[in-house]
Amino acid sequence: MEINEVKIDRCFVSGLQHSVYNCRLISNMIELSHSEQLRVCCEGVETEEELAVLRTLHPDLLQGYLFSKPYEAETFARHYIRGDSEEHSQWEAYRKRLYQLSGGEKTQEMPERACEQGNIIEEMEKQALYVTKEIFCTDKIVNGVVSEKNGEAKNKNIEFRVNIEPTADLTFLDDIDKIGILGNLLDNAMEAAGKCRDNKSVALDIYTSNNNHFIVLNIQNTSETAPLKKGTRFLSTKKNQENHGIGLEYVKNIVAKYQGFLNIKYEDGVYYVRVIIPKYKR
Repeated sequence: MEINEVKIDRCFVSGLQHSVYNCRLISNMIELSHSEQLRVCCEGVETEEELAVLRTLHPDLLQGYLFSKPYEAETFARHYIRGDSEEHSQWEAYRKRLYQLSGGEKTQEMPERACEQGNIIEEMEKQALYVTKEIFCTDKIVNGVVSEKNGEAKNKNIEFRVNIEPTADLTFLDDIDKIGILGNLLDNAMEAAGKCRDNKSVALDIYTSNNNHFIVLNIQNTSETAPLKKGTRFLSTKKNQENHGIGLEYVKNIVAKYQGFLNIKYEDGVYYVRVIIPKYKR
């Protein structure tokens, strides 16, 4: 089967303007794909800030609720086909604005540095320098993700406790999978804890068990909102709930790839997330 397109999942795109590591990761993905003559689609674009960053990274296609939600056939026709409809006129005006934001023209709404090709990552890295001075573990990828979340916790007045066992060797995990697991789970934990009126806290523990045969990752966070579920899938309390919880599904897929185990429970205002992954080659 011939491959001609790479799709970058929304879990990397979501909140991109706040994540140095995801920004650098997407940039590398795009560069590598283009070197192999593959076009790149970034999906899950939901905010103008995400769009402003993505335009500096030069993907070929963008997809997400920022551009449009799914429509029934009749509604779709009014928006995109019937040139005399009010919805079509509104769409044309919105399309022009998005075209400007995506790089067609500079706009006053877009930060000037986002208009300068290639500068956005360097700017974000400068802002994150004070965070990355802290050393939580020797794994550069894990330390980078945890350091970034530590900075976020400080900005949101969240108590963030980290305990990573020195013998917890995660080198058997692909770097992109480390980011996928830690980034998504800590994002969810920080978001829930940040909404608490009191007792905003997140705890991360990474250690080995069973004579160093398993890696265990525990995350606990306070939350004033009990979880919503659709079947076995957890949903967020955000708008467009149907489109959220995708990051958690992504984590489940990564853990399954390593024949691991993921468990989530909510009890007395606290989420408990546990990931157990066997340390052997696939």
